[in-house]
Amino acid sequence: MIYKTGTKKCLDDCWNQINYGIHETKLKNARPIIKSFQINALGHHLSTKSKKEQIAEDRFTEIERANRILLEKMSNIFQEKPAYKVQIIPGRSLNIKRRKTQMEKIMTENNVPLSPGHVAQTARHSITLL
Repeated sequence: MIYKTGTKKCLDDCWNQINYGIHETKLKNARPIIKSFQINALGHHLSTKSKKEQIAEDRFTEIERANRILLEKMSNIFQEKPAYKVQIIPGRSLNIKRRKTQMEKIMTENNVPLSPGHVAQTARHSITLL
């Protein structure tokens, strides 16, 4: 509200600054009439969701229990000595005799000179294979 007393302009400005200061303090201290914030005392059980937290906690404890059991089993396996000894012989093959006989057969076939009848026979086999 602007005052004009009709006296001096200096006094009017002074009163206007005082009134403006009062107005600013009233605006800073103003509170809403309608309470729009949540009351923690009444709505505490709605905001915490204790059932979900309990289910999650149960699930985590079950997982930790299963992990502990698995870790114990693995440590027992590593600590125990095996009941039998596994012998691995490097470079040994189980079918070495068969491979040796096949190689000897191939070598003898390669050393045999080709006769004209033998060439015809191999040609006939190659045609039937196609």
